[in-house]
Amino acid sequence: MAVSPFLTSKRGSNAAASTRLQPSLQAVRACENDRWNWLRSGFGPIHIAMTGEPYIPNPAPRRGWHETVVAGLFLLVCTYSLNGFRPWWTPITLTDANTGSVVRQVIYAGSACLCLLLLWFRSSFWTMVREQLPIVFVGAWLVLTAAYSDAPSLTIKRSILFICGACVLLGIVTLSARPLHRAVLLLAVVSGIAASVSLLWWAAFPPEITTNPGRPGLAGISNHPNTLAPALAIGLVAAIALDARGRLWSTARLVSVASCVLALLMTASITSIMTGAIMFGTYIALMATAYWRAVGVLIAFGTIVAIALIGPSQIAAEALSGVNRDTSLSGRDELWSLIVDQIKQAPLFGHGWGAFWTEGKGRELVTTWNPRQSHNAYMDLVLDLGIIGAALMLFALLRPIAGLWSIVKKRSNPDRRLAAAGLSIAAGFLTVYALQQSFLGKVDSYAFVAILLIAAAASRTMITMPPPDPDGSAHSTPTEPI
Repeated sequence: MAVSPFLTSKRGSNAAASTRLQPSLQAVRACENDRWNWLRSGFGPIHIAMTGEPYIPNPAPRRGWHETVVAGLFLLVCTYSLNGFRPWWTPITLTDANTGSVVRQVIYAGSACLCLLLLWFRSSFWTMVREQLPIVFVGAWLVLTAAYSDAPSLTIKRSILFICGACVLLGIVTLSARPLHRAVLLLAVVSGIAASVSLLWWAAFPPEITTNPGRPGLAGISNHPNTLAPALAIGLVAAIALDARGRLWSTARLVSVASCVLALLMTASITSIMTGAIMFGTYIALMATAYWRAVGVLIAFGTIVAIALIGPSQIAAEALSGVNRDTSLSGRDELWSLIVDQIKQAPLFGHGWGAFWTEGKGRELVTTWNPRQSHNAYMDLVLDLGIIGAALMLFALLRPIAGLWSIVKKRSNPDRRLAAAGLSIAAGFLTVYALQQSFLGKVDSYAFVAILLIAAAASRTMITMPPPDPDGSAHSTPTEPI
């Protein structure tokens, strides 16, 4: 059992002091049996300073009931983000009202409190803080933006919502023995259930239950096709990456993938369909051999040359006209020019987290319609947090996700497929999807839930991964099926 980094020294220095601080097995067991151990170890470094006793975190919890509890919390949070707890007999209606805010606050705050209690009693709270320090710092930064926010009360409320959602996702990862496997599994299960239930609703209920009157396409269990479609794109890659053993799990994976593909096409969400195609293509490219990667590079190069010869603007116009869209992207080009002017007013620190898009702000900017976002994740991030805050959040997300490449390039690693799925999902959302939809930092968006969960799982996986053998081969945990 490892000693906290608060106690250990750097490798090769102060070896004698480090040896003295290493607790014996009897001391560890005595500490665990003490009925007040949960209180002392919960304080972490404060406990060390006051008592001089070693702080012993739980680096790799065993599988047990706590994983079931946090999985249930994840299902609860995702149900709200995808469905809003809309009953199956309630038709989808058009409204500009901000409904469900009280339910959202209760769900996220209650889930976060329960997750924090689990972390506390399992002596894993400070482990989570230490391993996910960049994300913790992002949460603190969001709260600090209330000092200069255009709407301080709104900033504080939305910052607390971010912290509560992050606590649930980080707790899931910290309390999992195999965080990357747990993250991909939860995403695959939730997305598969959403796809299957949406298709069942579409087949069994009248159109007003599964179709938004203002937007054609399958909305299913959600209120809008653009809410459901990202989950379906995630489910396609996540289900493929899992190692399904046995006829039952293999059949379930096949049904999940087929349901996700069919439902995604029925949503008619061009952005999400393109995102799903990028995710799938990236996954295939990461898992392919060097030969097929070279073939893919040649095909991509030929495609780029053809586009350059024909003309990007002509191809874009033809493609958009084929899906009944114009080159203005439904008026988003005008909106983006106005957003750029707003960004210039506070380029470094922004207007405060969640403080810009107040009620009626969209109609004030664009008189012809009422946008609630800039329809560009990076623009909204800079609009709220400025260049400094946006760079901080992107660093907290991209740094651990980029580390998954070290797992993908080792073909002997059983987590290679899971790491490839994580990289593929991030590639899809942070390219095409982020340029059309605002989701970064919004814990009630399933797309950001997936990105944050993968980033947290990647961070913990890289920290807890055993060091490689002297011959260069890496230790790895045995493959775990669904």
